[in-house]
Amino acid sequence: MSRAESTTSAVMTADDCFDADRAHAIAQLLDRRTVDLIAGEPLPLAWHFCYFLARPAQRDIGEDGHPKHGIPASPQPGMRRMFAGGRVTLLPRPSSDSTPTAGPRIGEQARILTEVTGERVRSGRSGPMQFVTTRSTISTAGLDVLLDERDIVYLPAVSSPTPAASASPTPATNSASAVDSNVLGAAFASASAARTVTIDTTLLFRFSALTYNAHRIHYDRSYAREVEGHPGLVVHGPLQALLMAETAADALRAVGNAALGACTFEYRLVAPLYEDQGMHVLAELDGAGETGGLAVHARVTDNSGRETARAQLRLNRS
Repeated sequence: MSRAESTTSAVMTADDCFDADRAHAIAQLLDRRTVDLIAGEPLPLAWHFCYFLARPAQRDIGEDGHPKHGIPASPQPGMRRMFAGGRVTLLPRPSSDSTPTAGPRIGEQARILTEVTGERVRSGRSGPMQFVTTRSTISTAGLDVLLDERDIVYLPAVSSPTPAASASPTPATNSASAVDSNVLGAAFASASAARTVTIDTTLLFRFSALTYNAHRIHYDRSYAREVEGHPGLVVHGPLQALLMAETAADALRAVGNAALGACTFEYRLVAPLYEDQGMHVLAELDGAGETGGLAVHARVTDNSGRETARAQLRLNRS
């Protein structure tokens, strides 16, 4: 964790600052404008992923690159860890003007409290899967401004890895030209907002660096294939979630919703996405103009149109 940190067997707290430097670093990764990333402005949705980062000693790093200890900790040694999804809620905060405000702001000092709130076991194709849910509460000046729940799944170790073939029928195509296909062309035409992201080792490395994530499946191709049985480098789940949040916000801005206010962003990773498969992020408005508020559905697909992640952003109207 950043700055001061304390840990018990069930709860971990840490202090950090939502500094503008890191916000600018995130924006550069996303090719996003930075003019509004100044002290006092709202931190964009899901950008807190790059704050409150665990920085353990090198001796405390496991073979897979994850910390051996912390919240959550692997239920058993040698299990493979994957990000399954989560929920982010921006909580309302007092405002002196007519614009609803919610969530953390750039430049604020903040504290996070993280705890394990649930554990369950399910059966999967590779054996038992253990899901662990954590909940983090972020507060500034004693005011809770953000809730973050994350679902982590632990899978049995692969005894004799046999990397699967690429799930994409056109693995060499990793650019906007894939949008010309019938499936993706129709999806882009009907979307309220969309973007194509080129996946390469530089992108994966930079996001790992921004989140201080040393999980080797994102940068060590030999480890990913020979130890964990992946066909190539794995695209981070939080990166897909962050891009869905960005694209959903683009869709809202297109209809005049510049400020999110209180909202809930729920996302789920439904299939692995690998380095050679392309990444396309689409968002569609649901209920524009309705009294009950506005929602946006977002998803990530590869070049073939295969869905790898989905999300819903709901504006919480009072």
